Amino acid sequence: PIESHKTRKQLWMLASGAKFCMSSNKGVFERLLNYKNYPDYFSKPIDLDLYRTAQKEKHTSEDGFQAMKRLLLAFSRRNPYIGYCQGLNFIAHFILTMQFT
Repeated sequence: PIESHKTRKQLWMLASGAKFCMSSNKGVFERLLNYKNYPDYFSKPIDLDLYRTAQKEKHTSEDGFQAMKRLLLAFSRRNPYIGYCQGLNFIAHFILTMQFT
């Protein structure tokens, strides 16, 4: 089962085009998170939803919550026309539990 999980992840990265996007956009994620003058309109709603997302998941650690927050903040900054809305937290949680980086 672990090997099939790894293979599924690799196939998804290739089929979705994510592998190409990652290689052609190196450093974008870090820049989105480190940009100091960016207004954090979505920080509070993200914080409120983080613990609702995985409250039934006893294995979600504080590091897991922080990774989900970073992912959602970066997404809201990269896509200001979407920003953040409830539901994105569940997608982020799924991506992180599938161990996508």
